[in-house]
Amino acid sequence: MDNVVVVIIVAAFVVAAFLFGREFSCWYFKINERIEILKKIEAALNKFEKPPVK
Repeated sequence: MDNVVVVIIVAAFVVAAFLFGREFSCWYFKINERIEILKKIEAALNKFEKPPVK
């Protein structure tokens, strides 16, 4: 029974560490801001998109 509790605690710690590390790396490398800027660029380019020539 004690082994199950230890495994659950370790698994929860690993998941929490992964989520924290992922969020920190996204913040550090400004990935979230890059995605937002790319979406704005895509929206602006879609305004100029011409219909396909038949």
